Amino acid sequence: MIARRYTDPKRQRGGVDVDISAESRAESTPTPPRWRFGLVLVFFAFQSTAFGQATSTTLRRLGQPFSEATLIAAGADGTLRFAGGEEKTLPASDLISWGAPVEAEGSQVHFADGGVLVAGYAGLKEDRLGVFSTIFGDLDLPLTQLAVVVLRSPTDPWRRDAMLRRLLELGGDTDRLVLENGDELTGLLISGDGEKIQLESTLGAKAKQAVDVPVESVAAIVFNPALRAKARAKTNGTWLGLSDGSLIQMEAWTLEGASLALTRTGGSSWKSTVPKAVRFVQPLGGQVQYLSDLTPEAYRHVPYLTREWPYQLDRTVSGARLRAGGRLYVKGVGMHSASRLTFALNREYSRFEAELAIDDETHGQGSVVVRVFADAEERYRSPIVRGGEAPVAISVDVSGAQRLSLVVDHADRGDQLDRADWLDARLIK
Repeated sequence: MIARRYTDPKRQRGGVDVDISAESRAESTPTPPRWRFGLVLVFFAFQSTAFGQATSTTLRRLGQPFSEATLIAAGADGTLRFAGGEEKTLPASDLISWGAPVEAEGSQVHFADGGVLVAGYAGLKEDRLGVFSTIFGDLDLPLTQLAVVVLRSPTDPWRRDAMLRRLLELGGDTDRLVLENGDELTGLLISGDGEKIQLESTLGAKAKQAVDVPVESVAAIVFNPALRAKARAKTNGTWLGLSDGSLIQMEAWTLEGASLALTRTGGSSWKSTVPKAVRFVQPLGGQVQYLSDLTPEAYRHVPYLTREWPYQLDRTVSGARLRAGGRLYVKGVGMHSASRLTFALNREYSRFEAELAIDDETHGQGSVVVRVFADAEERYRSPIVRGGEAPVAISVDVSGAQRLSLVVDHADRGDQLDRADWLDARLIK
């Protein structure tokens, strides 16, 4: 295993925390509270709170009221055992989700399929990245599965999202080192240890040469986008959220007491004995089809003035992660007033379900009325949904429908911050 070295959890310049995010939030977004936007060099600065949380949390089942339950075990046969009121064993196909993801802070590895592993950088050798996780220990990760490694990230979640979005949108066919001062170096990553990262790069008119870059000056590593283009999130398996903020898509996993074993796409196996490590479970496939895993048939947005807003899958209309009521969501659709998004159903589904909310990024502002159409018939119309309110659960009969249309209309104050989330928007067979 590659030797690892860690620096202090925070670095400061002149006593002031440094924010390396190169992208500020959109001008239309209200200014958040005066939170600290420091640089976090390693991932374990927040462990004391993450690992102390209770494990009794919300269990959301198909066709059943939400309830409180504690996850006891997960079997190799796909069954999950819960305690709460009375012990029950359920097939994963009966589950919408259990628990909620934890916000990931500090040093993170972002996979091409959208997953994130909270882990400290340890080194780089040939086609493998060495990291250290407080849950899984030392890991060697194949570079073909990776998108970005963030060594230093803002503590504010929306700035963190903006930084990651900017890094993922970088194009080209080379690796890239994003430095703490905002500079970028492109080339081929050769190797690295706890002190330096070696990059074969072309500087000016000179021929290619190996450049040693100190790890302490690197904010992020971006792996060749062309090599990770084929690695995408699957529509089956399970999203597993852990107590350190990791969110991993699994092909298979088991849990017995504190013994967690999982298998990722590609066959790599990880094991842990950290107590209460699992905080969130969301199976994919089975009786549930998430809208964000489908390609919409049509979309139309009518600007209130001139600005147009595209819809977003598994993101808000700003491109940030979905958050409502202080909770992070993995699946859903982000839309802005006034707009209409249509999906083909082909008479395959019986119900459409979701939780409606204005995203937390508006800080309590924004208001919409949403409608749900099955073919040309309006099947649901909401009261005014306002920012700062808890998500509203809806369940709509779509039996026999060829198409489903989601409509977001203006309510108060025109379209001001009307960032509507259809959280966990799903079709039930």
